[in-house]
Amino acid sequence: MDWTYIDNIDKLPADDFVHCDTRDFFILTCNKNPKEKNDKFAKLIRSRMRQERFLFRRDEILGTLKALEMGSEGPGDWRMLRLKPSRHYNISWLKYIRFAAVDKIEILGRTERVYVAYADCCGEYTQLSRQDLTPENLDNEHLNHIPFDMIPRSTQPETPPKVIKCDTLEDLSKVL
Repeated sequence: MDWTYIDNIDKLPADDFVHCDTRDFFILTCNKNPKEKNDKFAKLIRSRMRQERFLFRRDEILGTLKALEMGSEGPGDWRMLRLKPSRHYNISWLKYIRFAAVDKIEILGRTERVYVAYADCCGEYTQLSRQDLTPENLDNEHLNHIPFDMIPRSTQPETPPKVIKCDTLEDLSKVL
């Protein structure tokens, strides 16, 4: 799946990774993550794998992300999403929210994959809980949001500038 706007996705495929760019809420899913070779990333994911507050079912991911988009003033071309300060993370900007499949667990007699969420900004990884990823936890006081209708679609003027041809400085002074 290529980067796709959240409203154009009905159901996430059963891929290992879900990446969300919070600037515009476009989503990418894939089975191979370039970050998996990073020891810091791998340690982070394994460290809290079994704690329920960090686990998401695949069918919960889109709803969680959509709630964050709507909680940060809805659709837009660009935003700088921030979470309220917390003692268990230090994130100045939530640029990407990534979900990684970590385990299969039994839920109501069915085996289902679960995912952990983490923030990725400037090469720093911070695991996020269900409570962290709620609209109530957004720091909208410092939100920078540009709605779709505020972005100029073209930098070209609507009418071309008038071209004045002058052969001499005297001709130019007459026009000005």
